[in-house]
Amino acid sequence: MENKYVIITPVRDEGKFIINTIDSVISQSERPQQWVIVDDGSEDNTKDIVADFVARFPWIKLLELPNRGKRMLGSGVVHAFNHGLQSLDATEYDFICKLDGDLTLPSDYFEYLFAKFDTNSKLGIASGCTYLKRNKKLVWERTYENHTRGMMKVYRKECFQDIDGLIPELGWDVVDDFQAQFLGWETRSFKELVVIHHRPVGSSVKGSLFGWIRGGQIQYLLNYHPIFAFCRCVYRMIED
Repeated sequence: MENKYVIITPVRDEGKFIINTIDSVISQSERPQQWVIVDDGSEDNTKDIVADFVARFPWIKLLELPNRGKRMLGSGVVHAFNHGLQSLDATEYDFICKLDGDLTLPSDYFEYLFAKFDTNSKLGIASGCTYLKRNKKLVWERTYENHTRGMMKVYRKECFQDIDGLIPELGWDVVDDFQAQFLGWETRSFKELVVIHHRPVGSSVKGSLFGWIRGGQIQYLLNYHPIFAFCRCVYRMIED
């Protein structure tokens, strides 16, 4: 069974990393119907790198949004994603992937996930897990099994339609899992599907400390219990 899918990648100033992502998508055992890369006002060479590949691969498309002067997490990412979604030329597809521009995927990333989707009709959103390179070792960026990673989510089209797309707010990649689960879908990240993340989660704006603060803001917005938030902080402090 051929699984048709599209990828949408919002990017801003990813010139240092995006060639890794492009190379790993081109090398996939199952290529997408279309890949739309939406440049959200980059001030580096991101657009030039992408344009070089667009000229060689007709299924890759580059869109450009005006520079708003800063990277906007949450609303900015979803706005760029939706802009790409609306521009799709491909009309027949079974899955939608939201993919960041600072990753290296294994060559069977999509093939592996489609096998999981094929064997579980209730699986609505899926992803691999991200790992950082530290001292020549791969370190898992810890997450819960039923939480899919926002930087490389694959949505079954019917599930994506059921949750009415992505909300333009911080924490969109948690809310979509909750919405899908509430509607009877399953969500799952697979630790054995190793994706190299070239930048720690939350560090794209003002570094990791700001990312941790923003993570706390997201927990507050999602109404996490203070005791849970405190325990999670302690866990992060003592983890390897």
